[in-house]
Amino acid sequence: MSAVLEKVICHHCGENCQESGVYFDDKNFCCVGCKAVYEILSDKDLCTYYDLNQHAGVSLKSKNFDGKFEYLGINEIVDELLDFKSNNLHKLNLYLPDVHCSSCVWLLENLQKVKKGVISSKLNFTKKELELAYSPNDTSLKEIVELLATLGYEPLISLNNSAKNVSKKSNKLLKQIAVTGFCAGNIMLLSFPEYFNLDLDNAVDAQYQSFFLYLNVLLALPVFFYGASDYLKGAYISLKELLAKNTKILSVDIPISLGISALFFRSLYETFFNHGGAYWDSLAGLVLFLLVGKWTQTKTFEFLSFERNYKSYFPLAVQVASNKSTDYRSVESLKKGEVMLIHNEELIPADAILTEGKAYIDYSFVTGESEPIRINEGELIYAGGRQKGDNICLEVQKEVSQSYLTQLWNNAALKKNEVKQDTKLSAAFSKYFTYITLGIAISTGIYWQFNDPTLVWPALTAVLMVACPCALTLSMPFTMGAVMNIFGRNNFYVKNPVVIQQMSEIDELIFDKTGTLTKSSSSEIRYMGEPIIREEKALIKSLTKQSLHPISKIIFTNMAEADIFKADYFYEHKGAGIEGFVKSKHIKLGSANFLKIPKSERVKEASVYLKIDRVLKGYFVIKPSYREGLSEVLTEVNGEYKTQLLSGDNSKDKKHLKGFFETENLHFGLKPQEKLDFIAELQNQNKNVMMLGDGLNDAGALGQSDVGIAISENAQAFTPASDAIMDAAKFKLLPKFLLFSKKAVNIVKLSFLLSLVYNFICISWAVTGQLSPVVAAIFMPLSSISVVLFAIVLTHISAKKLKLV
Repeated sequence: MSAVLEKVICHHCGENCQESGVYFDDKNFCCVGCKAVYEILSDKDLCTYYDLNQHAGVSLKSKNFDGKFEYLGINEIVDELLDFKSNNLHKLNLYLPDVHCSSCVWLLENLQKVKKGVISSKLNFTKKELELAYSPNDTSLKEIVELLATLGYEPLISLNNSAKNVSKKSNKLLKQIAVTGFCAGNIMLLSFPEYFNLDLDNAVDAQYQSFFLYLNVLLALPVFFYGASDYLKGAYISLKELLAKNTKILSVDIPISLGISALFFRSLYETFFNHGGAYWDSLAGLVLFLLVGKWTQTKTFEFLSFERNYKSYFPLAVQVASNKSTDYRSVESLKKGEVMLIHNEELIPADAILTEGKAYIDYSFVTGESEPIRINEGELIYAGGRQKGDNICLEVQKEVSQSYLTQLWNNAALKKNEVKQDTKLSAAFSKYFTYITLGIAISTGIYWQFNDPTLVWPALTAVLMVACPCALTLSMPFTMGAVMNIFGRNNFYVKNPVVIQQMSEIDELIFDKTGTLTKSSSSEIRYMGEPIIREEKALIKSLTKQSLHPISKIIFTNMAEADIFKADYFYEHKGAGIEGFVKSKHIKLGSANFLKIPKSERVKEASVYLKIDRVLKGYFVIKPSYREGLSEVLTEVNGEYKTQLLSGDNSKDKKHLKGFFETENLHFGLKPQEKLDFIAELQNQNKNVMMLGDGLNDAGALGQSDVGIAISENAQAFTPASDAIMDAAKFKLLPKFLLFSKKAVNIVKLSFLLSLVYNFICISWAVTGQLSPVVAAIFMPLSSISVVLFAIVLTHISAKKLKLV
């Protein structure tokens, strides 16, 4: 009797290693490469990698990296790949086509434990993109890429962008549909005798019928193990996480997987023990409809993607110098070689070289570190940096990538300290949905087992398949996505869908005055004091040119005929004033406290005092011009919300504003910190607060509020602390925006109700045993699509009634 050789499986990748295997640490490996990966993980105490998925690694039998990544040692090439570069930090995205399971996610997001110098690594599993940050002082991109290749995750690198220029990704879902569709068609063809209840007395025909039955089993294997693999794997991981007590919520893949498994094993029993008709056609049709529904949902979501629309409407403009004139342009239209003029506190929208001026760049928007970096002329400045000080000129080196700016906007370092990620609308349903479904299915099976055993499996599997939570989970993102799109068309740009839900819960509105209720472009200004000569006007104009504050802009515009000189130094004291050196003269503009004006010399109506070389020259009195429609807006919102004014100015406008605010709700002379503390106190009283400010002096208050909206006249003063940016010209639409956010939440609730009604009717039908699993599988994607269309259509109808579209 010949010996039976036992198959030896590689501990790392699961391949056969009978002939050329390597034995190490009581484990078998198919090659030296797999053994090396195991040693790396073992040394770093990361063998949990294998606990998540058995044989999770990628085979490294034919891998040879000697010299393959030498080009990554060339600085010029590395610079092209990097999204951001400083002395202590490099950031980039890498496309990893071999990522395939939860173990991959776990290992790649723990890369800092494997390689010294890796600061952080975050994997987007769907896009197979690894967001990598590392210290160039401790490691190099070449070493990291070689490590990734050694681990079985060799990056696909393109000089333009390692992740964005991959021409075509493997579409596993379409392959699953093709394989399952082929098998389903043939299974149904071979099942014709069963469909027509043909009684085949002829022994030869009966033999062929048995042959076709067993052939169906072979065709069903790829349907179950390949077509349904994602559902089975998702259910397994969910149960494992539940048993490990990492979660209390069961995945929706569990009832689907149970239905598929019930059909598969019941069909095996019918085929091999009863030698009769089985459910192979139902199984194949079920998986096929599930996959087609999944593909349809994916494509629909891509088509209506609010993320894509949000990026394309991103409200960032920049001042471009051309032919000795400047004008504001959308960053989308910036071209390589054009010169941008960047003011103090402005965000740099594109990688560019400093051509003129003194640059002190705050990269906290990218790195989280707020210490400004001195940049010399001729050096590269990366998108996301913020200028601190004088105006600078930058020559664009790369056209703006909106997706990268959005990535910066969503950077974890810039999120509010206390953001209410309130998803209770969907969580209340999803938390118990799977448990309820399983309970109904088991009860149904028990009931029919005692009343009509022939209906046990049809009823049980139909219940498991028709109970679809997809509609519940899709109604929220699709509705909010449509709302974000409509807001964007009206030049109101919200940061994410959560902001819309928070807007619907607001009960207090807080307004700043200057730049929010007032317009900087048409305010009246009057100078009082010692006459200013032409040269002094030029000094004032040169200094105010550096600032984005509304009052600075008013003064700058008032000095229209004066010349402009280069500022040698500039600094803006938020909420107080500005100062700097121009032509060796020290100029200060700001409040009486900032300029330390004695109380005896202060004028009640003064807005901005002026000192040149520490000598008080006089003051500017600014009569504000209030925004168009202000009266109607405040009258309308006062009926729904409590409104208050927080202003850093004096109370000279109190008389005018008393008609819109209660006297006790008018607060003047507040510093930025006092505004923040005021809002924090309201929140301690369980108030949901929305703050509207100009986005500069109000950054702290905007960040503290539940919803912070930056009002911008040119949309160039980008403020990460805010939750939304509103074009000042659309201020009159504020009541409609607030009302529309409430309607959006109500639409989500209606979508939930529609989905529950669907589930109630179909589950009731399935319990009777009259609903076949295949029909249930057809209804499942149809329900999701119908709920999504319901939400989208209703959202646009509501927007049309409010005249927002």
